[in-house]
Amino acid sequence: MYFESLASLIHMDGHGVFVWAAYGIGVLIIAYNIISPLRARKRILSQVLRQVRSSRSRGRSLTANRRQSSIADRKQKVTITRQREDRVNIKDQGVREGEVE
Repeated sequence: MYFESLASLIHMDGHGVFVWAAYGIGVLIIAYNIISPLRARKRILSQVLRQVRSSRSRGRSLTANRRQSSIADRKQKVTITRQREDRVNIKDQGVREGEVE
């Protein structure tokens, strides 16, 4: 072995502090790169599960809301169509009476 004892391995002729600090930082970075995605995955899965649960509970009330909104949409379309027809009728009446646009 290159070093005569464990103490000389740790000391490394005065450079041990820098060498072991570099190893420690490297191990911390590797541990972070392993743990971080696992925690993110867990967090994302819990968010998705929460959204699914809330959408299921809202889904029951949304069905009624959709029915009401579709009825309101149909009424609005009828109103718009009638307004357009009224405009066309007014223009037609003006042309028939001799008015020029």
